[in-house]
Amino acid sequence: MKRQRKTAGLSMKGAPKSGLPALLVLVGCAWLLAGCGAEESPRQGGSPRSRGEAPASRPSKEVAKWFPEVFFDAGKVDEGTLVKHDFPFRNPDGVPRKILAVQKDCACAEVKILFGGKAYPGVNPMTPPLTIPPGGRGKVEIALDTTAVDGAKTAGVSIQVDAPGLPWIHLTLKALSRIYFWPDPRTIALGEMEGTESREFNFSIYSKRAKIWKITRVDVPAEYKVRLSRFTFGGKDAWKGEVTLGPGLAPGNHSATLVLHTDYENRKVSVPVKVFVRPPWETEPDKALNFGPIKKGRSKTVVLVIRNLTGKRKLKVRSLRILECNRPLGMFRLDPRVKEPGWRVDVSFTALGDLPPGPFKGVLLVRTDSSVLPSKKIPFHGFVKK
Repeated sequence: MKRQRKTAGLSMKGAPKSGLPALLVLVGCAWLLAGCGAEESPRQGGSPRSRGEAPASRPSKEVAKWFPEVFFDAGKVDEGTLVKHDFPFRNPDGVPRKILAVQKDCACAEVKILFGGKAYPGVNPMTPPLTIPPGGRGKVEIALDTTAVDGAKTAGVSIQVDAPGLPWIHLTLKALSRIYFWPDPRTIALGEMEGTESREFNFSIYSKRAKIWKITRVDVPAEYKVRLSRFTFGGKDAWKGEVTLGPGLAPGNHSATLVLHTDYENRKVSVPVKVFVRPPWETEPDKALNFGPIKKGRSKTVVLVIRNLTGKRKLKVRSLRILECNRPLGMFRLDPRVKEPGWRVDVSFTALGDLPPGPFKGVLLVRTDSSVLPSKKIPFHGFVKK
């Protein structure tokens, strides 16, 4: 089968370009690395597991006093699974001991020391060293990432304790990762868009082990419109998804994960999508207007800036109103001034000098001609000194 060259990226509409999925390259690299444990990073203050040395499944007598378990096999897992396991430990000595260093032999692993109700990152060296009192108990948590791995993978972690005569303690977490399905691209990043816009993007789902298979269901938010079609890749079924997002989306985060269910052993595959819908206009300040302290008999003015963010359609401010105020409305004045027609309006908001002493508060309601964000409430507050 001829390989096709693939140029990473999206088309003008956000769709991935056709060609061999980039993940095949990652999978090939993972096979060659064969477990990610073949290379050791630089280390200090001791000698972690020698290169090529097979992990011990049972601890020696000295090590067992600290760690009754040093090896855990998680068995078969789906590719992309974050495999976690806790290795419990106990200080068996009658004096406090220190954990001086934690050395991992694979970037695929994350290590934490759980002790005394806290989580400490496992690093080399531990700064400061973690002191374990006599009889003190804790755990070493190892998390093994199996992303893009098809085969056995191990994560080795070496622990250095200041106990006399105790060598580096080696912990090993192992898993057999299996790729059944994978998306291309693995993640869709659409960035920012306007609520009046729509975005289109494509993705493909491939299988390593299933030859004939179907997508039976797609779990997706209602604003995502998904169309699926089947094609053949490498003699196996593959599926293409065409997705339309918008228009008419409210401002905010519309990121989601598309979950596709298959008829092959009831397995599923996920496609994360990241997108944020920016508002068509904003105010500055965004959350509240603070007059702060005001001397009795003095007036004070704060400025609210209303700014058009669309870059396309002009914005019209229809009205400004004061709501929910604990003082008579005649004690305030609103003076809007158009700085850039259709793009920026500055509102001078004045608390007049006849306000009585004490706190005051309320809400300023801004109404516009935007169909996506027609109005916005901005709280305001202040305090008149006696």
